[in-house]
Amino acid sequence: MDYLSRIKSTVVDTVSNLSSVLTGNPLSGQYEMGAYLGSYGPCLLWKMFQATKRSTREEACVFLLEKKSLDRYPKAEREFALTMLKRGVAGLTRLRHPAILTVSHPLEESRESLAFATEACFCSLANIVATERPASPNVEIPEAVREYKLHEVEIKYGLAQVSEALAFLHQAKLVHGNVCPESIVINKKGAWKLAGFEQCKTLTEETARYSFDSTSPTATLPNYEYIAPECALQEMCWPASDMYSLGVLVYAVHMNGITPYSTRGSFETLKTCLEQMKNFPKAKLQTLPQGAREYVKLLLSFNPQLRPDAHQFGKLPYLEDVGVKTLRDLDSLYQLDKVAKSHIYKGLPPIVEKLPKRINLYRVLPCIAGEYVNAEMVPFVLPTVLIIAEMSSPEEFGSSVLPELQKVFLYTQPVHIMYLLLQKMDLLISRCPPEAVRDHLLSMVYRALECNAQQIQELCLNTIPNFAQLVEYGSMKNHLLPRIKKLCISTSLTSTRVGCLVCMGKILEHLDKWVVLDDIIAWLPEVKSRDSAVLMAILGVYKISLTHQKLGITKEILACKVIPFLVPLSIEGSLNLTQFNQVIALVKEMISQVEVEHRTKLEQTDTLVAEKAPVKTVKSPSADELMSELTVSVTTVKPPENGLKNLSLEEKQRLARQEESMRLFEGQAPLASRIDGRPARLGAQKLTTTPKDLTTSLLNSNLMNLENKTNNLKHNLQDQQQPFQTPNYNIDTSSLMSPTSPSNVYRWGTQNSLSNLNQNLASDWSVAQSAVTNAPSGGGWEESWGDWSTSTTGASKGVKNANVDLSEFDTLMSFDNRGPKKDILKRNRN
Repeated sequence: MDYLSRIKSTVVDTVSNLSSVLTGNPLSGQYEMGAYLGSYGPCLLWKMFQATKRSTREEACVFLLEKKSLDRYPKAEREFALTMLKRGVAGLTRLRHPAILTVSHPLEESRESLAFATEACFCSLANIVATERPASPNVEIPEAVREYKLHEVEIKYGLAQVSEALAFLHQAKLVHGNVCPESIVINKKGAWKLAGFEQCKTLTEETARYSFDSTSPTATLPNYEYIAPECALQEMCWPASDMYSLGVLVYAVHMNGITPYSTRGSFETLKTCLEQMKNFPKAKLQTLPQGAREYVKLLLSFNPQLRPDAHQFGKLPYLEDVGVKTLRDLDSLYQLDKVAKSHIYKGLPPIVEKLPKRINLYRVLPCIAGEYVNAEMVPFVLPTVLIIAEMSSPEEFGSSVLPELQKVFLYTQPVHIMYLLLQKMDLLISRCPPEAVRDHLLSMVYRALECNAQQIQELCLNTIPNFAQLVEYGSMKNHLLPRIKKLCISTSLTSTRVGCLVCMGKILEHLDKWVVLDDIIAWLPEVKSRDSAVLMAILGVYKISLTHQKLGITKEILACKVIPFLVPLSIEGSLNLTQFNQVIALVKEMISQVEVEHRTKLEQTDTLVAEKAPVKTVKSPSADELMSELTVSVTTVKPPENGLKNLSLEEKQRLARQEESMRLFEGQAPLASRIDGRPARLGAQKLTTTPKDLTTSLLNSNLMNLENKTNNLKHNLQDQQQPFQTPNYNIDTSSLMSPTSPSNVYRWGTQNSLSNLNQNLASDWSVAQSAVTNAPSGGGWEESWGDWSTSTTGASKGVKNANVDLSEFDTLMSFDNRGPKKDILKRNRN
């Protein structure tokens, strides 16, 4: 912990000191400074900082040299060192090549510092490969740089890039003069870029003079471990001198910074070591890779003419690695057409799997991401991108892969793009942040459900449950579910319909109970297909909804909607025995749940009623008990007093007679009726009905019977074909008086009914007597009324002498003013 704290405090101090140093430098107004990256240059005097250009927000790297770091030298030497350092930056700014570090802002000088800006960088090769030369004082190397390990492909391709830069210089009649780890910068993409042109020489013919003062400051001298023998011993240099330095570099990067010899900064020791290089021992080369030993020996030859040139070095079999070739092809993509590019992209996936993540993220991915703008080429590069995404962490994916990949999510054509993305949906969900899933992946899923390709639709349905928990409630209810339901109804493919139902079943646990009931359970009957697979999928949705502890179906929905829907499905001809048993088992489970829940509810209701009303209540009778215990309830109905003034004299007389009849009836004993052969218990039950005017209904019934008889009588009197018969006066009054009569059972118990009944019976009797008394002699009466002697006693012979009360006719005539009935009554009265 103390060590980490020391690193943290050192970095903080460095950044704070940087702010104060860079304040007076013109570069500070154009770049925002960031974290410390590493060091570079002679004696690693240049400090590298992450930066961002203020105007374009482009990533960059600022190289800063504090002049106080040269205070240990005398003034003259300090000025000479500053001149050499400025010369190196000027040469770097002037040269332009893909393998040479690109300067984005030239050198700026202030009173306290020198600074210039380049492309975004990671560190220098010297920060990764150990070196014996002193590093910048009071600056710790970042942890990310210390843990950086070079991959074999990185080394090979880096050396190939350095050889390309040297070939460019040699073609321009320039000799670098100091090829070493301190003069090589690794940019953010992992590419090796040549820099450090402080010792650069211009060739006059084929050679150039290479002189230096060994007593000069170390910052002005070349690296003794990498200098060629002719430069140190003969003070001459030519392009082969750089190739010797490149040979030492190949040896050092494979040996973690150890060079073939160590001078420890002594020029005399250097001369001795160079003399020994005439007979370089092969034992020192045994630790190198098998393919590099022979060529390193040639590069370290004492004779410059035996060394390969830069072009020959770039074509060595040692560098003809598949990974190196792939990286070279990617760097030259801009020169190829679509067909050639597609061949390269098709071969990338197996190669990318063998490359380190760092190369894939920062070298391969930026090259192929440029094809996102061309939809036709996206299916060729997308498999490689997904492999790189699988290698990366969520943080690396979010910073390096996702920003450019968002463009691909919008494509619907060609369908291969959507198919590849849906196949790796699990990977994308695990790498994307939740907001990216909602904003980008979910929109792509919507488009996949609405496309016309069956494979895309089914693949999409299989992937939806994997990220359903990340979908917001509103998006799930208003966007995702409606699209799934629409696809299920509209598709003609059974497999797609089953996929929709299975998808719904899997996402039920992520839904609200009432969303399931309202949007899914209520919708399932709309699925008209009766294939066995579809029915089993529907059954699965019902079962999950019923048994899941978070969900459940109410007994009302089960009883009214679900069970009536499932029972007919159980007898579908497409179901086999096993499927039938599953349907029946679920129906039984639902019925059992309805039974248990409703019985529990009723028991609770009875308990609450008993607690709130402890008084004994009358149990509601059954239908049989109600019919067996019918009784007569007699109430007195009084006419409204306010209406008496408007009655006529005849109406008042009628009301008086009704009241008198009622008083007589009240003095009689109550009547007992029999229902189904059993005596009814009076007073057990009271039937309360709304009082109705039974007088009119009974009068109309009697008049109808009387009218029929009178019509028959007139007809027979005209024909006179039958002998006179005694009329039958045995009227069955028991049916009229019984409270169980169909026409009177619900009317019995009113005041007016009994009074009117007596009056009607008396009226019928008087009419019959009047008809007999006034009938003419002859056989017509016998034909009309039948044989009187068969139904009457001898008392009927004295009917003619009986006194007839004509007031009854008047009463009957006052009730009905219709023409036919009134004429009949008038004739009979006469």
